[in-house]
Amino acid sequence: MTQHDVHSSSHGDQLIQPERGQQNGSRPWPVIVTRRLVKTYILGETSVYALRGVSLKVYPGEFVAIMGPSGSGKSSFMNLIGCLDHPTSGDYFLAGMPVSRLRPDDLADIRNRRIGFVFQSFNLLVRDTALTNVMLPMIYAGFSGKEQERRARRALQLVGLGDRISHLPTQLSGGEQQRASLEIMAALQSLNARGITIIIVTHNPEIAAYTRRQVVMRDGRVVSDEPVAALRSAQADWSAAVKSNSAAGGMQIQEETQ
Repeated sequence: MTQHDVHSSSHGDQLIQPERGQQNGSRPWPVIVTRRLVKTYILGETSVYALRGVSLKVYPGEFVAIMGPSGSGKSSFMNLIGCLDHPTSGDYFLAGMPVSRLRPDDLADIRNRRIGFVFQSFNLLVRDTALTNVMLPMIYAGFSGKEQERRARRALQLVGLGDRISHLPTQLSGGEQQRASLEIMAALQSLNARGITIIIVTHNPEIAAYTRRQVVMRDGRVVSDEPVAALRSAQADWSAAVKSNSAAGGMQIQEETQ
């Protein structure tokens, strides 16, 4: 999401105010701001508190890992900032827009145009090829057929599936449906280097080590929020794994070059 998106997305809604930074005047406007988010689920006569007043800011170009054990609230938090659910109370601003107050149709439009998801489960249409699965969201976004195909081909190439565009999901192995974690993280790091803001939810510290900031949740609250001291390169680790596998005489993995 670009800085232009932040300034132009209000559509008549009140924008959040920019913050003053510690150096050189002002900081960029946050892409994401949550203020005292609460999410409560009612199960029979029992209230389950998934989020207990979570406040967080994410700035343009950040790469953030949301971490925590099962039941910590990280998935509920991701559902809210992904515009898949509404908070019980509190505010959520995306690019300055108060999305926590929007109607379901407006939230669907935001998910289509502003947010991209990489699911743990694959969520593919089994009767469509890899290419048409990737093209589908762009149909709803209003892109021409030619532009849909161009963008979809490029996206598949980016994650190493350029030679699988005509395959059905049932013809792709599990590893091909969602590439090994090193290759996925290398692609995400590449996207982040281009200025795209990325948030991942994980309980795996080895995956979080490839991000630039780690937010840890427990019992519905943020308990720590720290930058990553030594950023690891997923591409370098992938290359090392390829060389190690080849040296051991195992299955040959051809590394795709850009």
